[in-house]
Order: sequence, then structure tokens, then C-alpha cells
Amino acid sequence: MHLLTRYLLSIFLRNTLLALATFSGIYVLIDFFEKVDDFIAAGAPVTLYFSFFLGTLPLIVVQLTPLALLMGTFMTIGSLSRSGELTAMRAGGLSLLRITRPLLLAAFFITALIILTQEMVLPLSTRFTREVFDQRIRGKQQLQTRDQVWLRVDNRIIHVGQALPEKGELRQVTYFTLDSQFRVTGRVDATGANFRDNAWSLQNVTDRSFDPQTGEMTSSNNAKQAPFALSKTPDDFHSTDLRQWELNFYDLRRLVRQLQREGSDPTRYRVDMHAHLAAPFACLVMVLLGIPFALQRGRNSSLAVGIVISIATGVTYFILHSITMAFGYSGILPPFAATWSANILFGLTGLWFVLFRKV
Repeated sequence: MHLLTRYLLSIFLRNTLLALATFSGIYVLIDFFEKVDDFIAAGAPVTLYFSFFLGTLPLIVVQLTPLALLMGTFMTIGSLSRSGELTAMRAGGLSLLRITRPLLLAAFFITALIILTQEMVLPLSTRFTREVFDQRIRGKQQLQTRDQVWLRVDNRIIHVGQALPEKGELRQVTYFTLDSQFRVTGRVDATGANFRDNAWSLQNVTDRSFDPQTGEMTSSNNAKQAPFALSKTPDDFHSTDLRQWELNFYDLRRLVRQLQREGSDPTRYRVDMHAHLAAPFACLVMVLLGIPFALQRGRNSSLAVGIVISIATGVTYFILHSITMAFGYSGILPPFAATWSANILFGLTGLWFVLFRKV
């Protein structure tokens, strides 16, 4: 590795880690004061405090790394400007791209590391912290249920009032049988269904048949039990009410396909799926945006100004990202536009400053 590259990387990584440690410490401290009353009321041991807040660190680091990179970029370029080293490099024939290339490459590798973290670590850590806080601190019982499930299987539309996958039970099952013209030819109501020996069976069944031409009921039969032809297993009915980072990209993609097969709206999870790809690239965007800001300040750049600019830029980015995500959840914007708009806008802004402004 070139000596200059090692020198620039050492300054950049040191400043970035310092900023990340500072922001993370402030975040954890605020979170601690918000939750400490719950821990005290539950009589939690000290070890639970440490395990809980240690479990929150991966999510904190992933969320704050773009802001820390922006701060690290500003501090690095600013320190080189104040010391005259940047001027010496430019006078020695080095282009701006050559000087900032190590920072951009470092941001690229950090982006890849963030992707690996959110795919492999975040689902485990966020589930752990939620279970600790909800069950051991607040005393909530974890109950895997799904309410009001609608499915479309072949020529049947199935409604399940409540699914209890851990018990292998479905409650208040109703399904309609349709003909080729989507007219109702039959209706089956059951108080529940049990999964035994890899097959479903309905309980307390009322089976009605209808004339598709007139809609009149032609027959009605009651039975204590009846077979239920359903290819799904209890695991397919596990709750989908999970936080965004409790699922990785492949879990979200599988969930989207499952909801599509069931006839449910997967928009929210499709947006989250695209966000898993877009969010890490905020690291590259922030470095690209921080370079021209630091260069424009020149020798007048200071730590205080860097903090203000970094925080203001980061807050603006996350506000815009939250707004576009909300538009995506509501269906106003397609998932790709909802998740990538902030990155594209801020990235183009950084490029414009670099290419068309005197920096």
C-alpha cells in the first residue's frame, strides 16, 4: 500500500471511529435514561443491563456509521487543509480524486461490512433485545399468533380468524369454493383446525352448497371432523409482525413471496427489502458529500463547524429518507424510489459540488 494511502486512511479511520464512539455513547446514554426506570421496576440484575445495551450496539452502529463517516471525512480533509498538507499534495501534482480515493475505498468496504452486519448480526441482536425488554423487563408473554389471515388456494378463498402456529391450531376457519366465473358454489365453516400427522383436520364443521346461478343454498351438512386440504404447515402461519431489522434481505424476500401467494398486500415488506440494500450505501453518499463541504471551508474549517454540518446534513438526510419511506409504505412511491431517493439526491449533490464548484 502506498505511503500516502496509509497516511490518509489512518487519519480518516481514526476520526471516523472517534466520531462513531462519541455518537454511539450519546445514543446509548439517552436510551439508558429512557429505559432505566423499567429495569429498576423489574428488579433486573446488573448483567441484564449490560447484555441488553450490548445487544443494541449493532443496530446503533449500523444507523450511525453514515453520520460518523461524514464527520470523519470533514475532520480529515479539514485537518489536512489547516496544516497545509492538502495544498502541498495539490502542488505536487496529485488530483483531488487521487487524494480522496482512499476515503472512498474505505467507505466502500465499510458499506460491505454494514451489509454483512445487518444480514447476519442485526436479526439476532434486535430479536434478543426485544425479547429481553418485552418479556423479562415488561413481563409480556411472547405469543406467536396471526389474526385475520386471508388465503387464496386454487379455487378457494380461506379466512382464518386466528392462527396459533406453536400449537398447530387454526381458529374460526371459513372458506368459500368458487367456480370458473368466481361464483360461490360452497361454503365451509369450522370452529377450528388441528395439524396432526402432517395433515389438517377441521373441527365442528358446517358444509353448505349453493346453486351458482341463483345463489340459493342447496344443501347443508354438519360434522364433528372433516379433512382440510391445505398445503401449508403451522410454520407458515408465524407472525409477520416483526421489526424491519429483525429480518434480513432473504427473509423479507421470502415473506413477500409468501404474502403474494396468500393474496395479502406485501408493500411494507417489499419496501423494507429494498431498504436493506439502500441503507448501507448512505456510507458512500456521506463521504462523497463531506469532501466538497470540507474543501470549501479550507483552512477555516474547525471541529465545531464539522459537527454542526455533519449533524445538520445527517438529520436532513434521515428526515428525507423517512418521508420517502412513508410514501413507499403507503404506496405513493414504488419501493425502489422510496428507498433510494435520498441516496440519489444527496449523492448527486455531492458530485455537483465536486465537479462544478471550485473546491
